[in-house]
Amino acid sequence: MQANTFARELLLPRDVARNLYFAGKTAEQLSMELDLPLELVRQQLFDALLLPEPPPEVPKPPKVIIPTQEQIDAAQSDAVTSLVKAGPGSARDARHSTAGRSGSQTHKERAVEHHRDHGHCIAATIKALGYPSRSLLSTWIQALNPRARAPAFVGDVH
Repeated sequence: MQANTFARELLLPRDVARNLYFAGKTAEQLSMELDLPLELVRQQLFDALLLPEPPPEVPKPPKVIIPTQEQIDAAQSDAVTSLVKAGPGSARDARHSTAGRSGSQTHKERAVEHHRDHGHCIAATIKALGYPSRSLLSTWIQALNPRARAPAFVGDVH
């Protein structure tokens, strides 16, 4: 149904059909002049003349983005190159989220608990939670559970 409506609107928009009808054109004339099926023209005329006008679309005002002082400083910098950290809303995916990187106690405990409850697999924990890095998770595991055996490999491979 939606495809048919879209096709009709593409071939003969309602407002065009309405204007041509009020200009004195009949459905048969429009069908012949526009080389469109008569039933399509009739349906568009029925819709244009009998359905209520859609309400005008009111555009939403654009969201005001207020830059931080750090962003202002970076934008006004004379430096030739800059180290830029991607923040919220950037194209980075959830696995590279900054969530949990600050090392809040809640994030640490959640990650270590997940690691313990899911077979002590660091890769599975990082994949499931989206944080932290392998080396940071290993550090958290040792800090929160000193008896845990040290992983065989601690560094990140890129």
